[in-house]
Amino acid sequence: MRIVALFTDYDGTIAPAGVRREDSAVPGPLFSVLSEISSRIPVAIITSKDLKFVRPRTTFACAWATVLGLEVRLRDGGGHQANVSSNLPRVLESVRRTFPAGTVVEEKHGTDGTLLGASLDWTSVPRQTGDELTEAKKAFRAAGLQVNVYEGEKYVDVYAAPADKFSAFTELVKLLHIKGSVMYMGDSEADDGVFEVCDLAVCVSHSQRTEHLHCGLTVDYEELPEMLARLLSNGLESRNAWGIDAGRKEKRQHH
Repeated sequence: MRIVALFTDYDGTIAPAGVRREDSAVPGPLFSVLSEISSRIPVAIITSKDLKFVRPRTTFACAWATVLGLEVRLRDGGGHQANVSSNLPRVLESVRRTFPAGTVVEEKHGTDGTLLGASLDWTSVPRQTGDELTEAKKAFRAAGLQVNVYEGEKYVDVYAAPADKFSAFTELVKLLHIKGSVMYMGDSEADDGVFEVCDLAVCVSHSQRTEHLHCGLTVDYEELPEMLARLLSNGLESRNAWGIDAGRKEKRQHH
């Protein structure tokens, strides 16, 4: 199977997990091989981060679906930003007053400054935050906002319109006129919808659980540059690179 496009998540996939926002970057060897791949096929980013954050860190890409696809931009200037609820700024400001000290809030804006989403992270808060988290989720949902929660984690993501990576993936395939096999790299359940429809599903491991994901291949984060260099040297043929056509456990058509 020859890969004709590479789409990838950002955090925990091509940028290391567990680093401060201001320190986040694609390491040099990985950046280099992704740049080389991008000279041959389209490389696109699908992420919950906003465009202002991720675009300067992924200059090799030709397209970005940011804030889970609420903004999609092409390098040539094409793309669009979703119409979103105006409730998020008001509700976020109200909920902020209940946050315990140490809560990290990451606002996610569109190119025009519209607040498209936010992440609320209680990881560094020493005391229990169950009550605040429950009340925050209730307030956001009552305002008609999308709330994504993660089992066992002390953070929550909220979006000003329905958003998911599957929809972002299908939009990028359409906008980039992709005809052929697409490889997708991710690291979590947020990527599973794409794992199920892409042609080559690669889960990047950094000690998180991966056995429940619909990926055909799992690779350690530290080994990712070598794996991609191998794919590149074999003419983007996945069978030559790994000895198998590593798809996903189940597949739906996307084009």
